[in-house]
Amino acid sequence: MLQQFLNRCNSIYPVSEALKNTLEKELEIIELPKNHHILKDGQRNDYVYVLLKGLLRTYYIKDGAEVCSRFMEEQHICMSVISFFSRTPGYEY
Repeated sequence: MLQQFLNRCNSIYPVSEALKNTLEKELEIIELPKNHHILKDGQRNDYVYVLLKGLLRTYYIKDGAEVCSRFMEEQHICMSVISFFSRTPGYEY
């Protein structure tokens, strides 16, 4: 599965052998159950995720209702950009 992601990256911009080796060494593949939250309102996003299999939905709560902000398909990078780069808690699920 990791090779599929590296192939996708390589199709966008050539991935050097050094970067490929680093990613293979440093990345950790985890499997999460359906409906698992990798991030909740008020938590800080500390990791960058790559969705290797499945579909991810991002949403937030407004006036007590869930508002879907996006769906992410396989081979996409997933994170709360504002939370990750500002190092502050986010509002997304």
